[in-house]
Amino acid sequence: MKIRKPLTLLFSLLFLAGCNTGMEKPEAGGYVNFRCGVNPDVELTKALPTRTLPKEVIPGTEEISLEISNSEGIVGSYVSMTDYDQPMMEAGEYTAVFSHGNQDAEGNDAACFRAEKTFTVVAQKTSEESVVLTLSNSVYSLNFSEWFRNYYADYSFDIVTESGNPCTYSGTVAEPITETEPYFIPSGVKLYLSGKATKTNGVEVNFPSTEICVSKSGVWQTININAESVSQGTIQITVDDTPVSIKEIPVELNPDA
Repeated sequence: MKIRKPLTLLFSLLFLAGCNTGMEKPEAGGYVNFRCGVNPDVELTKALPTRTLPKEVIPGTEEISLEISNSEGIVGSYVSMTDYDQPMMEAGEYTAVFSHGNQDAEGNDAACFRAEKTFTVVAQKTSEESVVLTLSNSVYSLNFSEWFRNYYADYSFDIVTESGNPCTYSGTVAEPITETEPYFIPSGVKLYLSGKATKTNGVEVNFPSTEICVSKSGVWQTININAESVSQGTIQITVDDTPVSIKEIPVELNPDA
């Protein structure tokens, strides 16, 4: 399998020592060049080792923030790398944190990336550090099997996280869903699936809310929906190769009759 190399953006960060105006000899400063990029490949939990995110969610230089700190605390913070103004810094040990996105957000465009690098500023020397940001929140997509699409004439499913925000996916025989776009969510939260569908024979069924998995940081989870066991009145959900069966509940058309 061809492994894509990280997209590389070059950020040159110049660190200079402060200058004293008195009789003392000023301390010499050093220079650091950060070679910083964003890795679009995300770990999978199935057979393939990685999967590439859409280029639309990969941040540009202006969308990446930077925070620099040492043992005394934060010495520089920038909302955008384009705002970097070459602060004067003394020789010593530092940590740079590069980040993009809101870890608590949910949505198709809510991808978060992060990288942390510890480096040393050496007096009168220039060092170069390579930094690659990787996905720091979670992402999932739904895959509807051909068996499922052929058995149900129309269907609608909700994926709900612990935040209570639903994301709805609907399809029909005329406009079927094979796989959905990646959807980004916080890491470490439970996902619940519920839905309704109409079989090709006209029978309507509901699928009660069921916990199907817990999201994982930096991992793309594929939620497979299959109907191989539909003769037993269930559909099968598979996440991380772990099956979850959900019983279909027939809808009573005239419950008060």
